[in-house]
Formats: sequence, structure tokens, C-alpha cells
Amino acid sequence: MRRDGAIVRFVAGRFPMPVPAFSIAASLSLQPIGLLGGVSSGEIVVVLVVVLIIFGPKQLPDLARTIGKALQGVRKAADDLKQEIGLDELSRPFTPRRGPPPRQIPPPAPEPVARDPVEEKGGESDE
Repeated sequence: MRRDGAIVRFVAGRFPMPVPAFSIAASLSLQPIGLLGGVSSGEIVVVLVVVLIIFGPKQLPDLARTIGKALQGVRKAADDLKQEIGLDELSRPFTPRRGPPPRQIPPPAPEPVARDPVEEKGGESDE
């Protein structure tokens, strides 16, 4: 690292290029974990360090065991609830039943058209 805060990076076939330290820090930034909704892994590390400081290394195994049992209970309750309301059936892929094709109903026959009586020409007139 140079005195101005830039780190010299060697690229194959090129001269050494100074790279600002903040760009390297940005490239090493920790990505958010999808399970916790926007909580990055860096924040999780900070929380774990604080827990280590508060509870100490002697109580951590008991704390982890208690948290594990609590999560196991929550997971079991969620599975029981899914089974009770039938979400397992909804998650299965739909397979249509195979059977005879539906019967085709023929269209109705056209009704015969009644013709109006035709008056004869040259017949008697009322006048």
C-alpha cells in the first residue's frame, strides 16, 4: 500500500496500476443473505461478536443448544400447521386424470322453416 492510500495492483503484461483502497474494500463487501431479508453477513458477524462478548465463551454452547431447540420446535410447529391445512397437497405438481375423452354433443338439427302461404295471382279480388 502506498502512502496516499492506494494499493498497487499488478496486471499481467502491464505496468503496476494504483487502485484506490475504497474500490478494493467495495469489492470485498459482504453480500446480503436472502434468508434474513436484507441483513448482510457483515452485520451477522457483528451481532455474533457482541453475543460472544456479552455471554462469554463458556455460555455459548448452552446458548446455541437452546437456540437450536427453539428453532427445531418452530420448524416442527410449521410442518404440523402445513400438514393440518393441507399445504403439502398444494405443493405437489398437478397431474391430470386420464380417462375417456368427453362425449361430443352433436349440434341441434336446424328447424324446418315454415313458408308463408303464397297468394295466387289472378285470383278473386275484394274490389
